[in-house]
Amino acid sequence: MDSRSRDKVGALFLLALLFGGSSRATAPQPKSKKQSARQTQEEARQARVLSWLPLVQAASKRYGVPVPIILAVLDVESHGYPRALSYAGAMGLMQLMPATAKTYIPGANPYAPEQNINGGVHLLADLWKKYGDWFAVFTAYNAGEGRLEKNPKNYRMIYVNEVMQRWPLYALVK
Repeated sequence: MDSRSRDKVGALFLLALLFGGSSRATAPQPKSKKQSARQTQEEARQARVLSWLPLVQAASKRYGVPVPIILAVLDVESHGYPRALSYAGAMGLMQLMPATAKTYIPGANPYAPEQNINGGVHLLADLWKKYGDWFAVFTAYNAGEGRLEKNPKNYRMIYVNEVMQRWPLYALVK
């Protein structure tokens, strides 16, 4: 093989490595049981969240909050479980605290999915009007406005990051 041919083969080998993986053909590796179980759980979680889409769309239309944001918050808050109850006492799909539920769904059942979603979305809309910044909105939604106003730079980044990571999963949902 002359040097030009060797250079061409070397260049093709490098291109194959860069764009096609290794130079050897390999069979796809099966996923581990743990990876498969995690993927199945994630798919079930997303399906549970998306099962509330008609109620989310109605609340989105009513309060002007984008559907993907509502779905991301609902996903992080309750994983789509309507009877969710946090250790702090937050209730339902959108995890409304009792005082918040009384304000946003007075006299209603905070575990009723439609009422809970409407209350949570109404709160998101009010927070957006007040802060105009989704990081601040998510922080106030999670930690309360009092905590946010005491130290506006100290966002609850773990929660905010979770919501921001879930948001793209629902970005195409209208």
